[in-house]
Amino acid sequence: MCCAPSASPTRALWFLGVWAALVALTPVLRRAWRRSRWRAAAAVVALPLVIDALRFGAGLDDLAWANVLLAWTVPFGAGVAYATDQSDGRRARPNAWAPLAGAAVAALAAAALLIAVGPYPASLVGMPGAEISNLAPPTAPVVLHAVAMVCLALAVRRPLARWAAGRGRPVVQAAARRSMTVYLWHLTAMFAVVGIVLLGLGQRLPAAWTADWWAGRPVWFGAYLLVLLGLVAVFGRFETSRAGSEQGAAPTGRATGR
Repeated sequence: MCCAPSASPTRALWFLGVWAALVALTPVLRRAWRRSRWRAAAAVVALPLVIDALRFGAGLDDLAWANVLLAWTVPFGAGVAYATDQSDGRRARPNAWAPLAGAAVAALAAAALLIAVGPYPASLVGMPGAEISNLAPPTAPVVLHAVAMVCLALAVRRPLARWAAGRGRPVVQAAARRSMTVYLWHLTAMFAVVGIVLLGLGQRLPAAWTADWWAGRPVWFGAYLLVLLGLVAVFGRFETSRAGSEQGAAPTGRATGR
């Protein structure tokens, strides 16, 4: 949800309204999952796809804006279902990774097929000059992409959790301490690198999806990461709250009898 349906500054916080609506729907989604489980999940996924079909098949363009809420209900509803099962003491089957991985591949293949034969652009975000945007309002490829990402996350959850609790624990802790700083400054890092290349060096960006574009991805992302690490080093200290520091120091004081 990083890109707004409109570039207008007055609509820059559109996603907060969607988030509030989804939070309000949480009890309904919980009850639906407990009562109908996979039938409810299928309905949540199918509804924005039907809206998208009516948009392009019957020309009901205004109806498509319902997907601003319905499309994001798909990943949000998956999170509600997962949290509900956790609170209810239900555990996923140990061998569930295979069907989850298969569902992810199927969803990605379906999204690629829709982009190849349908009216959808290849980019999942709005791009200048494109006739339509896959995010304004969200389209079927975005919904299928969300399904794939959720399935992949669940498929690799167990090994990732073991790694995070073991050798990866320092990495996870460091990332968690600066997660908000990374979120707030990652686009700044990208804009800085692009600005230096375009304005400072006078270079042109390679055409998207070309061999040069793919070959340059490691260099571009490496440059983004270096700039982002610098920004995190400068601004990350603001993410450590004084209250958190005082609470962390309190047990030490009591242990020494102060």
